[in-house]
Amino acid sequence: MDADVLRAIIVDDEALARRGLRQQLERHPTIRVIAECATGGEAARAITTHDPDIVFLDIQMAGGGGFDVINEIGSGTRPVIIFVTAYSEHAVRAFEVNAVDYVLKPVDEARFDQALARARARLGAPSPEDGTVRLQAVARAVANRVAIHDGDKTLLVKVDEIDWLEAAGNYVRVHAARRTIVTRGTLQGLSALIDDARFLRVHRSAIVNSDAVVHIETAGKGLYVLGLRDGSKVDTSYHYRSAVTALLKQR
Repeated sequence: MDADVLRAIIVDDEALARRGLRQQLERHPTIRVIAECATGGEAARAITTHDPDIVFLDIQMAGGGGFDVINEIGSGTRPVIIFVTAYSEHAVRAFEVNAVDYVLKPVDEARFDQALARARARLGAPSPEDGTVRLQAVARAVANRVAIHDGDKTLLVKVDEIDWLEAAGNYVRVHAARRTIVTRGTLQGLSALIDDARFLRVHRSAIVNSDAVVHIETAGKGLYVLGLRDGSKVDTSYHYRSAVTALLKQR
């Protein structure tokens, strides 16, 4: 077989889902499907027997789920794992077992091709890509979220739920969905991770989600107070007045 051809196994307990993945792969002539499995037990045996390059793995199945398969094949040299699932809540755990991507059903062509490109990059790299970068990719794949470290936990926070970011020394307070997450870092760094034009720097110590602003009070001399949907009031500074001016034009 051509050395450039990658060998893949499809694992899903639904025949329709397996057929959909096979049809996606038919657009990629350098991928060869060598087995299809309907249970976790079948998948573990097939992976051990065939030593594939890539496994497209469902999370919840009869006869052992995707993480059961990972446990059974062990922590040695593994194929590249792309989780394909209807469940978004397992994304962080998928990162912890070093999955290359986490794709939600139904899978469209663009998202599938993105996952496949990441798999090719992983297979062609001598070492895994940086863990934080991979986790952020997983977070973005799951309903437009951002990965935020909170002590010894990593939270996948919906970008739409973030009201504002507040600098606190070497930390940032993330105000989201009426809770506050304190994470180590800088406003600039976290804003870059969020990468959303709705987030405006209005003060040296504050970035707000413009969608969270419910009213604007004039404080004189080019200063304003922004009332947010969570009840917070955020002071603006003259230095960042252009952001507030742009916000006023949207109202």
